[in-house]
Amino acid sequence: MAEIRAVTPNGVTFSIKRGTGGWTINPLDVEKIYKQTQRELSSDPMAQALFKEGYTISKMAGGIGGEFSVYK
Repeated sequence: MAEIRAVTPNGVTFSIKRGTGGWTINPLDVEKIYKQTQRELSSDPMAQALFKEGYTISKMAGGIGGEFSVYK
């Protein structure tokens, strides 16, 4: 897997590309890491505001060895 991409209804694209060191986890664990990241940030009001800007995906990218980008 070279890239994970999500596109919002308003056309914003969030992208996580494989980092220079490659993915640091098994691709089958990506959903588990995403859900864990959401749980960690769910009680933080600042994180809730940042969630709308893609912060959850950005934090997850670092956890799996990826590089995060946003295209508007």
